[in-house]
Amino acid sequence: MPSSEPSLAGVYNVTASRFDDNNVTDMNVTAELGTTTPSPWGRFGPIEQYGEFWAGYYINLYYLWVVFAVGFPGNIASFVTVLRMPPLTSSTGYVAALAVMDNLGIICKLLFHQLTLYDVQMGAGSCQVLYFFGSFFIMYANWILVAMSVERFIAIWFPLRVTTLCTGTKSILLMIIIAFVIIGADLHFLWTSTVEVTGKDVRCTFNKEHIEFIEKVWYWIDGCLYAIIPCILLVMFNGLIILGIRKSRKIQKDLTNNKSDQMAEKYRQQRQITIMLIVVSIVFVVLVLPNCLFFIVKPYWVFESGSHGQAVNYLVSQLIFLLSDFNHAINFYLYFLTARRFRRRFTDTLCCQTSGRKPFTSIMRTANSNISNTSIYTTQTSMNGFARESGNNNSKKYHTTTT
Repeated sequence: MPSSEPSLAGVYNVTASRFDDNNVTDMNVTAELGTTTPSPWGRFGPIEQYGEFWAGYYINLYYLWVVFAVGFPGNIASFVTVLRMPPLTSSTGYVAALAVMDNLGIICKLLFHQLTLYDVQMGAGSCQVLYFFGSFFIMYANWILVAMSVERFIAIWFPLRVTTLCTGTKSILLMIIIAFVIIGADLHFLWTSTVEVTGKDVRCTFNKEHIEFIEKVWYWIDGCLYAIIPCILLVMFNGLIILGIRKSRKIQKDLTNNKSDQMAEKYRQQRQITIMLIVVSIVFVVLVLPNCLFFIVKPYWVFESGSHGQAVNYLVSQLIFLLSDFNHAINFYLYFLTARRFRRRFTDTLCCQTSGRKPFTSIMRTANSNISNTSIYTTQTSMNGFARESGNNNSKKYHTTTT
């Protein structure tokens, strides 16, 4: 019978955030046929004859370890480096929070994968906690990036109001509101999910009475909160940011020709900050957009159980999940490659050196700046700590993402 889902013995891979129980140990596509007829296939059935299945199988088996090896130390390095660049502002808070959320999300994913892979005995409460926190951490990380983009948009298009709109208190309030919205969305895991034990096989799944809600309602809520809405907002706000940059080019040229060194230098610093935000946002969209498209197409992708179509579907899903999860592992490397100030502070940290602590305002905004309507920035009391370099050296600024 045709199916739009792999027949994985009751597995419900409905979360676009990749927090599901679709592990290789659950892929019993033969579904215990209950017959003594010898089968020419192994535990996975006829699907074993396709190379696409085995490619997806080994990606599923090992890729989270690669994500952990790349992302966990990088996020710790980001967190430590940012904390060594006081004073704490909304932007440094965003970066630190993003590093923490990314690492917690990676840990939850890997822990969930290993517990189900090796059939570790656990109760329904363990599944509920892993589902809830795993989904929350990765969703929240993506929305932190959205908040940073909104802050930068305000700094460029409403420069005279940035000091009142983008305060530390308002940023904290915004993130608290976002956190409560995501928590409210994920609370259902505490009663819809459970554990299923069949012999020695242990799987986290959903209660039968909630299957319809998971497949028809949560499927869309999860996809929108994790990927679709963040992608749309990032494309929209970054498009407006790029438009603001283009409008300011003429004045940048005039400043350079008039040799207004201080103003031109500050303009270049802020432009570098904006470019960093755009780069990080583009990386996020590139890694997460395939998940959005797959999420929309998936209900209409029909295939026979054990067929080549199912093998292709499984491989594509694993590749998409790999890309989405790497979004939570690469932020540190983007910072390091594109931000001179961040590189220097990180190097000082490794060498146990104490650098001069220069005050800075924000990655995404200039809290003490007045910016003309054409996005030319002038600083009143302090310069941005990430973009600033001593003397007249030009520096590059960095920004962060999700997932």
